[in-house]
Amino acid sequence: MSKTENANRTVVSMLATNPTTVEQNLARVWHRHVDDLVAVGVPAEMAEHSMLAAALVRAARSEGGVAVVCRLRDAADAFERELLTADAQRRQNFN
Repeated sequence: MSKTENANRTVVSMLATNPTTVEQNLARVWHRHVDDLVAVGVPAEMAEHSMLAAALVRAARSEGGVAVVCRLRDAADAFERELLTADAQRRQNFN
């Protein structure tokens, strides 16, 4: 069997499953091959955005949209606290 036939069978089997499995398979591909994608010209930001979108879709389907929004808000609040703390420490060190 040629390399192309093998690749085609892999893609067909991946797409012939349920949407959740497709998302998981695509996430695995992106994680394993993101450096290769960037090396051939895919903008890193585009690959990162695509991976993030897949993760959010999977989280929303498994946890529900409200839970994901709450987790994102909590993460944003924690990040904001870190930035404010770091900024305050820089000001203290400067003075």
